[in-house]
Amino acid sequence: MQKRTAILTMAALAATGAAVFLLARLGGRDGAGPAPRGAAPPPSPLSALRPGPGPQASADPVTETAPARPRQPGPSWTLDGEVLRRASGAAGGDTGETAQGRGGGDRIAALFPDSDDAATPDARVITGGLRALRDSGRPLSFEERQSAYRLLESTSPPGGLVETAWHWVVDEMLSTLRAPHGSDELIARLEALYRNDALHMVVRDYALQHLGHLHGEGADPVRIERVLAHALGQGDGTLAGVALLALRRSARDEGLATDLDLGAAAHRVAADPGADLRSRLSAIQVAGKQGHTDALPLAAELAGDPAQPVPLRMSAVATIADLGAAGDHQPLLQELGRSGDVRLRTAAGAALQRAGGGLTD
Repeated sequence: MQKRTAILTMAALAATGAAVFLLARLGGRDGAGPAPRGAAPPPSPLSALRPGPGPQASADPVTETAPARPRQPGPSWTLDGEVLRRASGAAGGDTGETAQGRGGGDRIAALFPDSDDAATPDARVITGGLRALRDSGRPLSFEERQSAYRLLESTSPPGGLVETAWHWVVDEMLSTLRAPHGSDELIARLEALYRNDALHMVVRDYALQHLGHLHGEGADPVRIERVLAHALGQGDGTLAGVALLALRRSARDEGLATDLDLGAAAHRVAADPGADLRSRLSAIQVAGKQGHTDALPLAAELAGDPAQPVPLRMSAVATIADLGAAGDHQPLLQELGRSGDVRLRTAAGAALQRAGGGLTD
């Protein structure tokens, strides 16, 4: 019995509340160091929000595998000496002391090739350079910020980068722009990126994610919350889910500056069958974390509906537990505990444990 309880408890950590407990990961890779060669960055801030055995809260991959030495930049791909030394040094390489940034000292432009004929950039060197800029304490100039914005507005990855590598660079570039710069300017730019439906959904997701970070960094909270609230009405892709997680983090850590009822807003997204599944997964759990008891009937309905995707049913079970109603839904949870799907059995058992009970044989 003790072994079974331990297994259920460990599984519950992974299977319940996954979306909300990943709020801390909305910081992307800030200060995380370069990823090893072959390690693809997550395709979206919501990519890890599918309940189930994963995701595991592990250390950054760079601490587990030393990255390979980066390729040397070609003659038209030169970096400011300090940036290049620090970027390549983080990946185990070394460079000369005399490399000069092109574009009149534009350190952002210097991270990318001049033309299609230039050497293909290594995303690890670019992101290392961006982190070096943040660490330098020297604010980006107006010219450098404009270079960053132009790159972010690209409808295809610049400089021959593959799409997944570009998304990693986007996250690092937004973190660099957030460093010590005027928040009003950046809020406007992030809103424009989010609203630009010509951009890849991941870029738009990251714009919302970083708006959420600005909320706790001294930026105008009312303006940020209005943009994020607007995104809650977007049924396409994962925008609503990312906005919900950003708002949930802000509500938890700083408090909301507007009268937005976050629980009710999450309930609406969760109840929308046309919304993206990943957004609905986040939404039903945010409703529970906010204590929005009006979502309880919906959670019970979703949990008991075999036509619904299993991850959504698991999130609904977690919400029942979050709202303190597992004891009142014993028949439903016991039935799920006899399911042929181990994921549902695990979620139901975890919910009943939180109510002081357990599955019956």
